[in-house]
Amino acid sequence: GDDKEVLQYMDAHIATKSQAILKHRGIIGDVVLTAGPAGPRIDGLFVKPSVRHKELSVDVDLAGLKSAGPATLVASVVNCQTGGTDKSWALDVALPAPDKSGEAVLSDVKLPWENPALWDYKQPNLYTLKVAIKGAGLDDEFSQRFGFREFGIEGRRFLLNGRPYNFRLHGLDEATP
Repeated sequence: GDDKEVLQYMDAHIATKSQAILKHRGIIGDVVLTAGPAGPRIDGLFVKPSVRHKELSVDVDLAGLKSAGPATLVASVVNCQTGGTDKSWALDVALPAPDKSGEAVLSDVKLPWENPALWDYKQPNLYTLKVAIKGAGLDDEFSQRFGFREFGIEGRRFLLNGRPYNFRLHGLDEATP
């Protein structure tokens, strides 16, 4: 793009020099536009699965909130492989007071779940958590994809879903199977 002259090939044996001119303008890549409601809304979900406690813990980021107050939270888990709903909950929550910008976090919402299909490197079971909140001026829903898994360290052992997990390192010049 910054050359003063470029070669233009007309045929296999004919090449001419001409002035380099960049004729592109504007956006030259993909653009994805998304929109959300202007008022109070769910801005994000942080899903924290716990295999040991058999539960999902969820932090809900809220934006545009006017005040604290009671609300109803309805959550459902959709299995990405089958498309069916595996688990659902409905509970009353207290929305926290927002800061000056209208943002707040509804922390540590506990959703008990006895027998989820665990995510594993050989079986990447995935779910979509759909959360809807109504009350205190808020009426919105949000979805987040996740795998139900827990990674931990005990001493020198790495644990995946409560079981020992051994990492195997490959050389940089070797092809991985």
